[in-house]
Amino acid sequence: MQRRGIAPDSILFNSILDGCAHRQMRGLTEQVLHDMEAAGVPPSNFTLSILVKLYSRCGDLEAAIGVVEEYPRKYRFKLNAQVYTCLMAACISHGRMATALEVHGSMKRAGCQSDAKTYHTLLSGCIRHGNLEGAVALLDDALGRAPPVRPSREVAEGVLLMAQRRGRAADLALPLLARLQAAGVAVSERVARGLPRQAGRAAPGA
Repeated sequence: MQRRGIAPDSILFNSILDGCAHRQMRGLTEQVLHDMEAAGVPPSNFTLSILVKLYSRCGDLEAAIGVVEEYPRKYRFKLNAQVYTCLMAACISHGRMATALEVHGSMKRAGCQSDAKTYHTLLSGCIRHGNLEGAVALLDDALGRAPPVRPSREVAEGVLLMAQRRGRAADLALPLLARLQAAGVAVSERVARGLPRQAGRAAPGA
């Protein structure tokens, strides 16, 4: 294409970047970014989501955070939910659940609406890292939207079971179950019936 004088567009550059990211070819990715800038093709949110995944897979979370902070200022675009969610997933995979929740706070302050994938990513991370309070707050946030964002049954039950294991069936899990059911979230009878038996009883080692 270059020899024939055909100018590459953003679709071509992003396709190459995506392939480099899948193979964790950081050096080649950064060379393609340089060529992209030289060709006058500005990076987009799609480009940024590719870079976040690449740097995360290469074990460099700080680089992922850095490009998310730099590129919107440099190229004058607003972050979308996909980029925020990619960065949250990267933080979670690196064991930094608190940072993922901070990113979500920044997302809300920027006026970017969380979608179902955002909530699923964060809730799964909270379950994985045992953050019960964070999970309940996220569920309340999702269910309080108009229209509500309904979590998957797997995630909802994961939070309920975590509360049950912590001895929080009566004060936390049961009210949460009622809110989930009111929002139309299906919860299995096995989980729902198991909660009252745990009410007021602390789980061993909680």
